[in-house]
Amino acid sequence: QPGVLYPFSLLYLFLPLDLAFNWTIIFHFFLAAVFTYMLMRELGASTQGALATAFAFLFSGYLISVHNVLNTLISVSWYPLVMWCGCRMVRTGLLRWAIASGVSLGCMFLGGGLEIVLLTFASLLLLCLYPKVLPIKDEEGRPNLRRRLISLSTVLVIFLGLSMVQILPFLEL
Repeated sequence: QPGVLYPFSLLYLFLPLDLAFNWTIIFHFFLAAVFTYMLMRELGASTQGALATAFAFLFSGYLISVHNVLNTLISVSWYPLVMWCGCRMVRTGLLRWAIASGVSLGCMFLGGGLEIVLLTFASLLLLCLYPKVLPIKDEEGRPNLRRRLISLSTVLVIFLGLSMVQILPFLEL
């Protein structure tokens, strides 16, 4: 089963299956809304605009339709957080945001939605190549393309390091 090594799967050890399943769904809907709010604020949206976007994503047809496909729901709920960290990484060039993005991407992968992970990494690559795609606040010390690609490589190394626990047994098969 995908998600066996996902950190929040510990809930299944302490609760009955049906209760743990329902709480996992509720928790990830909450995470999706909070992370979307954070991303929108990073992109310069007002508080009301960020809340409206978070609620729009929370009650979107896509998120509602994947509520019973747990690996997709878990993975897609991390997308706004990965992009929030990625925006900060591109804007500041600080290593901590590359690490945070890699850890978030690792959690997304351990949730089991590989297609979401691949599309998220493609989004990060696009963001690093063309930071003007998003209305990221301009700063004088914005890193150049080389520095942004090094940061993206750091994200990839962190992500691969964390997800090897699930990738290596798969490769053995």
